[in-house]
Amino acid sequence: MSGAVLHGPRARNLGWLGAALLLGAAIGVAAAASPLAAVGLIALAGPAALLLRPEWLPPVLMVTVFAESLAIGGLTISRLSGPLALAIVLFHVARRGTPPFPHRSVLWAVAAYVGWAVASAIWTVNVDDSFAEGGTGFALASLFLSLTYMAAFAILIDSRQDLKRLGVVVWLLASGLGCVAIGQYLSGAERSLAYAGDANFFAALQVLALPVCTVVAAQARAGSRRLIAYLGVAVVVGSVLTSLSRGGLLALFGVVALLAFQPARVMFRSRAQKRVALVVVALGAGVLLYAA
Repeated sequence: MSGAVLHGPRARNLGWLGAALLLGAAIGVAAAASPLAAVGLIALAGPAALLLRPEWLPPVLMVTVFAESLAIGGLTISRLSGPLALAIVLFHVARRGTPPFPHRSVLWAVAAYVGWAVASAIWTVNVDDSFAEGGTGFALASLFLSLTYMAAFAILIDSRQDLKRLGVVVWLLASGLGCVAIGQYLSGAERSLAYAGDANFFAALQVLALPVCTVVAAQARAGSRRLIAYLGVAVVVGSVLTSLSRGGLLALFGVVALLAFQPARVMFRSRAQKRVALVVVALGAGVLLYAA
């Protein structure tokens, strides 16, 4: 009907499409006048969009974690995004009200993490007030950044859809950068690291992403999607091997052991899917172990 008025998700999607087109046109005009103006417009558009749709902040933060080596003006992307993330979270809390108080077990886990991190920082660096890399101030600032990320994930992920979105983003990042890392190794690099800045850090990221990627693959309904998702799992495992990180390899074996011994119902739809996942992990490890 020509006089019909759009409502609901379709109207919102058309609104976002219109906003994206306007933003693209504005960036194009700015780029014609000055490249620096275009970059500034893009830098302002991202936080503004996240203020309107804060549920997308956790996936964006996950991107900064996997791209830790990227830096602007000497600051890594995570240290630039941390203050913005804190501002968006505070704005969300002020607008929506205080979120539900976390379960006591979550609070104990956070407290244990903070305590262990502070003890590790004091034990491994010279205690001083320096914010240079290696100083205590730098280590505590890193801890505060971690707590900011934790708060963003805890507050802004409050539905199954949010969790599913984050899982898919983790799978895309881990499998995509896993391909990059494997390509780096096969092209002659001694150790693969993708864009993480450090091979050991990259291996740790991939090991942490492995259970998430496995859940995404197990929950995929269509056969073709499930096959692609499991190929991504194999790539993640193989990329850990090409990093040649001893700590990463030990952690990988530990995670695979946990996947093997825990009940299938925890992460999979059936025991058959669990067996498929373990076979994929073994194949990915075997192929890249031979290559490495």
